[in-house]
Amino acid sequence: QAMSNKWDNAYFSSSAYYSSAFDNYYSKIQLGWEFSGFTVGPEVVAVGSKSFDGQRVGLFLNGIKLVGLGWSLSGGYSLEDEENLDKNSAYIGLSVNKQF
Repeated sequence: QAMSNKWDNAYFSSSAYYSSAFDNYYSKIQLGWEFSGFTVGPEVVAVGSKSFDGQRVGLFLNGIKLVGLGWSLSGGYSLEDEENLDKNSAYIGLSVNKQF
C-alpha cells in the first residue's frame, strides 16, 4: 500500500495483493483532490483469480466522519468475465475504518 500527499490538495493511494493459492489478485489506484475535509476523484481496480477477471472504473469519496468512524464511498462501472461469461454492471462500495 502506498499513499502520498506531497502536493497541496492532491491525493494518491494505491494498494495491491496477490495470493498463489488460486492466483488471486487485487489492485486499486485512486487519484483525488482534497477540499473541505473530503477527498474525491477517480479510481481504477483490477481483481481476479484463475476463473475470474474484473476491472472497475469509477469515482470515490473519502472523508465522511460519522459516529467516530471514517467512511468512504465508491461507485462506477465493472467489467467482469467469469468462466467466459460477461457480467458487466454498475458497482457501489462502502468502506469503514477506525484509526487507533
